[in-house]
Order: sequence, then C-alpha cells, then structure tokens
Amino acid sequence: MCTWPYGHAMVTTARELLALPILRRARPEVLSGHLDVPVRWVHTSEIFEIDALLQGGELLLTTGLGLVREPPHRLAAYMEGLAERRVAGVALELGRPFAEVPEAMVEAARARELLLIAFHEVVPWVQVTEAAHRLLVSKEVAGLRRMSVISRNLLAGVARGSDLPGILEVIAREVGMPVGFIGKDESEVWSSGTSNLPSEPYTSRIVQTSHGAVGEIRVPDAAFAESELLDAAASAVAAIVSAATVGDGHRALHLRMRLNDFVTAAPNFDSKHRRVLTELALDPSPRRPTYAFMIITGDSAASDQIVERIAHRFFVVAVASETALGVLVLARDPLRTSGSAEDLLFQFASDVRREVPGSVLIEGEPQRTMSDLVRELHDLQVLVADASVRRSKHIAISRRDTTLLRLLAHLDDVSDIERFVSRELGPVLEHDAQNRPPLMPTLLALLSSDSKVAAAERLGVTRQTMHHRSQILEGMLGLGPAAPLTRRAAATLAALLWQWRTTNTM
Repeated sequence: MCTWPYGHAMVTTARELLALPILRRARPEVLSGHLDVPVRWVHTSEIFEIDALLQGGELLLTTGLGLVREPPHRLAAYMEGLAERRVAGVALELGRPFAEVPEAMVEAARARELLLIAFHEVVPWVQVTEAAHRLLVSKEVAGLRRMSVISRNLLAGVARGSDLPGILEVIAREVGMPVGFIGKDESEVWSSGTSNLPSEPYTSRIVQTSHGAVGEIRVPDAAFAESELLDAAASAVAAIVSAATVGDGHRALHLRMRLNDFVTAAPNFDSKHRRVLTELALDPSPRRPTYAFMIITGDSAASDQIVERIAHRFFVVAVASETALGVLVLARDPLRTSGSAEDLLFQFASDVRREVPGSVLIEGEPQRTMSDLVRELHDLQVLVADASVRRSKHIAISRRDTTLLRLLAHLDDVSDIERFVSRELGPVLEHDAQNRPPLMPTLLALLSSDSKVAAAERLGVTRQTMHHRSQILEGMLGLGPAAPLTRRAAATLAALLWQWRTTNTM
C-alpha cells in the first residue's frame, strides 16, 4: 500500500488539482488509487529511472516516452519504484507513445494502491505545472501565515500567565476540537472546557521540559492539527508547566518569553524590542556581533533549555527559545578564539545532535546592527520552513550553503520571478510545451555538470545527442562562445529559479 509520509497540514489533494481548468481539459480518467491523496509537488519527466530523483509526494506527469520500448515486467518495476518513493501518483498522457495505459502499469499501481491517471487529451505540461504550483504555493503560504498567527496566540497565552486549563483552551480554539493533557504518571489529567480527554483515535505530543517528559497533550485525529501546530502547542504547555513547578527558573522562563515576543514581532521592531536584547545582553554592536542559529529538532522532544545549555559551551552569552518550526539561538562572545568558524559550527552542531538525535543546525550571519539582525531572523524563519532544508541529512547547514535561498526569500512577488524566467528561457519553455523530448532537463544537466560528456551520462543519452541539443539551446538562448558573462549568469539563474518553482529543490 502506498502511504503518505507527511503530516496532514494544509495540503493540496489530487482531487483539487484535477479540478483545475487546464487539467479538466485533459479529460482525466482514474485507473487506480484515491484522489484524496495529498500532493506536495508536481513534476514532469520522461526518464525511466526517475524514481531515484524524487523525494516523495510528487504527482508525476509523463507522456511515457521513456517507457515505450520497455517490456511488461519493466513497466511494472517502474510503477513499483515510484510506489517505493511514495509519490502521490502518476499521470500518463495518452497519444503518440501509448494509445492506452499498459495493463502491467495498471496492475502494479492497483497492487500498491498508487494513484494512476490517464489523460485522454494533450495539454501543455508547462501550463499544467504553472497552474498546479500556483495552487500549491498559495496553500503553503497560507499555512505559514496561519502558523504565525497560532504561535502568537499561544505565546500571548503564556505571557498572560495562563494556567494549564487556560492554555489548553487556547489550543482547543486553534484545532477546533477538545484538547487534553495527561501527566506522566497519569495522576494529573486536564482537558479544555468541560470536555473529557479525547478518546481514541487521537494524536499526541510529548510535553518536554528541562526535567524531562512531564506528560502528553492529546487531540482527536479528526482535528485540523498539523504537525507544527502540535509541536508549538506542546512547547506552550511545557512553558506553563515549567513556570508552575520550577521557582528558581522563573526568570529564565521570563527572558525566553521576552525573546519569543522579540521574534514574533518581526519585522515591526521598536525601542521596546531593543531593550529586550539589551536585557538579554544580546544587542548587536560593530565590535560585538550577535550570532543567530536555528535548530530543526525533527521528531525529537527537545526543549530550549537543552540547546541553551549546549550553546553555553561555545558562547559567553546564549539564549535559546522554541518557535513553531525549531529552536532559535541568539549568542554573543565566542569562547573559542582558535580554530576556524567551520570547526566551531561543526562542533556545536555535533553536540546538539548528540543530545537531540536527528537535529539540523542552520548557521546565521553574525550581525552588527539591529536592522541586520531583524533581517537575519526573517531569513532564518524562511530557511527553516523550506522543504529541502528540513529534509537535510547534514548535521549543520552553513550560511554559504543558503545564499541563493536567502535571495529567493526576498523575492516577494511570484509574478516577478515568473516574468524573469519567461523572459530568459521563453524559447525553451515554448519548445517544451509543444515538443518531445523537452530541452529543460538537458539545460539543467549542462549547468550542473563539468562537461557535455558528464551531462550526457547524467541524462543517459549519447554524446552526439547531447552535442546536438546543446547547439539548439545555444541558438535559442544566445549562449554561444561569444556570449557575455552577464547573459550566461542570467540564463543560469533563470534555470535554477525554474527548477525551484517546479520541483521545490535547488
């Protein structure tokens, strides 16, 4: 069975995508699977071994050009590989390669309950992906905005000094259903309002404080509660429990709450927020910059106290605060003056990973002014929300590795990006909308390879084919030997932007 690997956040389903006018024109026919499967992204490919390049959750569009000469057992293996990758589904455009969907593909899809769709009319893939990604991105942005509002509401509840039932009421309003808390030894049970604890099936989150796990919160499975919301809710409950049980740590909790207020106020800072940084001894200056890090904790129940304790091994001043998407660390005055910045980053990340399994540390730029620190906090929040960053297997992501994503974070108008890509790559995109095989994969392979030979091997084509396609691309885009550096740079950036917009990867 093909199962969905992600949470049930504000996702887009295949049913919603097929309702788009451009896809209705294709006359879709569902041959296997369910239309309510969530779709993370839409991808087009004619490569037989495409499964190795996917990350899960994609709706794969193909004309079957790379499958046409394959025997039935290979077609079944193609579908098996995609099911193993846990793609959302496969849509096959009928026409030149296939008049009908091969039975081997249908049987393999049904055996794995993988969504398989046949398109009976030809539609331009570029129009399909543009419409689909516009819907996907708009939902993702709406989800991030909603999480920002929820985080502010939870932080406001903590700041008001709410008790445990009070903060559970706040959480219940956000998920739209009763919420319960049960202590670790089950001696303490609370629920929102007059309701009892949610009965099974329910989703739970461990509530972790500096003293370890103190219990768990529970919400009904039917509640609209994305993973990030539950993490933020558990953090809010942990703050309330810690404030009620740890007298000596009350000032530390107060300072973290002030830092949360500082972060959630971005970018509307004033003198009050500068005083918060001054009180925390974190106000940036030309001679004493403030360092910022964001730590993705994955499924680990990591508290800000754990991360803060580790940070003090490397900085004189360090304060950590849990946010909706990770733990933010602001620090000053490194303790180690010898060794490279890369060594410091790796050691810091390694120590965190040792106590918080699966964590990923994102390095920020040291900032010397308040305005630059504000911008840095914005960038870090964008980075930690990026899908490719959250899936990283590295223990640390240096600031040099996020330069392009930071640039994209400040391109607020999606239409500006689309116009730039269309202006720079228009002839290639127009060609791909009407012809097969498409040329964009060749362009990306050339840009990401050391030579045409390496690009040919990457795509699995002959050197002669690669040479022929590269000549066509040079003519279309004006990238001949005499082309200026600025022209090549513009085409390269446009191709990377196109890849980012269509596959959510760089």
